[in-house]
Order: sequence, then C-alpha cells, then structure tokens
Amino acid sequence: MDWRDLRIARATEAGRRVVEHAARMAQEVRALTHDVDAAADRVHGPVRLTTLDYVASWVLAPRLAALRARHPDLVLDVRSTEQVLDLSAGQADIAIRLFRPTEPGMRIRQLARVPLGLYGARAYVDAHGYDPLPIDATADLVMLGPPDSPIAEARWMRAFVPRGRVVVSTTSFTTVFELVRAGVGLGVLATPAGDAHPDLVRVDRADPRLEHALWRVVPEGLADAPRIRAVVEWLDEVVGGVERAG
Repeated sequence: MDWRDLRIARATEAGRRVVEHAARMAQEVRALTHDVDAAADRVHGPVRLTTLDYVASWVLAPRLAALRARHPDLVLDVRSTEQVLDLSAGQADIAIRLFRPTEPGMRIRQLARVPLGLYGARAYVDAHGYDPLPIDATADLVMLGPPDSPIAEARWMRAFVPRGRVVVSTTSFTTVFELVRAGVGLGVLATPAGDAHPDLVRVDRADPRLEHALWRVVPEGLADAPRIRAVVEWLDEVVGGVERAG
C-alpha cells in the first residue's frame, strides 16, 4: 500500500471516531436536556396555601385526595387563618380570600361566589317555632366577629332577627358552624356546609342570597413554577365547583 493511501486511511478512521464521539456527545446532551426538563416540570415540594378555616375544612379537605393522586410528591401546607398573610413578604405562596386584593404584582382570579344562609339546629328551631322565622323572634345569635360586628353577614342577620341577641361571638367560621349545630343559636353559614347537614335548618328564605366572593391570589414571581401551577389548577377546579354545585 502506498504511504499516502495509509495516511488517508488513518485520517478517515480518525474522522469516523470524531463523528462517533460527536454523535455520542449529542445523545448525552439530549438526555441531559431531557432530564433537566423533566426535573423542571416535576411537581414536588411544599406549597403554602393560606385561606379561611371553613374553606379549608368544607371545600378543600374533602377534595384533597384528588390532588394527592395527581401529584404524590407535592406537600400542601394549609395555613387556616382569618389573618391576611403577606404574599409579597413570602408568608404564603397562594391565598384564597374573601375580598379582591389590591397588592401590586399579583395574579388574581375570582373563583366562585359562595352563597350564605341563616341556620339553626333543627331541635333549636323546632323548640322556638322559628320555621318560618317570625320578624319579632328574640332568637339567640352566634356572631362572626365581635358582638357589634359591622361586617355584611352581621348586618344581614340582624335584618332578619332585629330583636335577636348575640350570645356568643367568635372569629372562626368553623366555630360558628359548630355552635349553631350544637343548638346555641342562629348563625350565618355557607350554604354548601349548612345544607349538607340534616340536623341544620335554613330559616332566612332570602332571595337573592347573601354571597361571599372567593379570590385566588398568587405572586407573579411564583405563578409559573410547576408546583404552584399544579395547586392553582386544582383550586380552580374544586373551588369553582362549589359555585356550580350551589
């Protein structure tokens, strides 16, 4: 073989090895890119959700299994409080609130309008003849907030029972529910919760009903993270379903 042919053969072999090595590198880069993309899209880790106790107990808790089945590596940290946590300061990642937020830099959506009603325990209502509720009823009242609370629910309840007297006040929606169910007096409850219990009777017969708007709030900087998107999609489904069911 001519030496020039040998040099060409060696150059061809080296070129083949370079091509093979480049192909392997390209394959490894594609695999690494896929792994990075998969890790970026993987829904895992904690998400801090702040909301009211009655929303957490009556709306979210019964439907949490669906979120767990969909995203088993997600950890939902539910902070049930009437306090408004500061999302901008990192006190929570997502909030469901009763009022439209005004903070800048937030993605906001109204999820539902939850109807409210005036309820009493069936035994309490039957014992006092409050079904239908007479205008001069001197019913005992369970108040959300202080006894002289100015919030819409308090004004609305007093319009139905102007001669009623507040016997217990509390800042907890869940406590209002349990006190009403125990027969302490009449109180304002979300109708999805009140109507679901056969031992409670709705006595207001209001039309149109008083409603709470529920707003979903997420900081712009977090909204596109996979773990946040996963919880937001679930909230939109389950909280929005409350209004459709109502």
